[in-house]
Amino acid sequence: MSMIQTHGAAASRLALSLAVTPATERATAAASLTPRERQCLILLAHGATDEEIASALFIRHATVRFHLDGARRKFAARSRAHLAALAVATEVVRL
Repeated sequence: MSMIQTHGAAASRLALSLAVTPATERATAAASLTPRERQCLILLAHGATDEEIASALFIRHATVRFHLDGARRKFAARSRAHLAALAVATEVVRL
């Protein structure tokens, strides 16, 4: 499978997951985020690495992972990219 096909398939799965996840579930997940989870998620969605997030928020790399894992569980996201897409879809993050 070519790189374009691989990325196309991943984008299709992501779009499908956004379509089938009820908006109320996404809104509930967004409302349950802690302030630090929200901060980490905003920076993640804008393309920051864990190290960049840690530096910007004056926290450790492991703490960033902890907060993003919490947000990922709340959104039931399969990956960091999926988490970022869900955050944008629920307007937690405005790009």
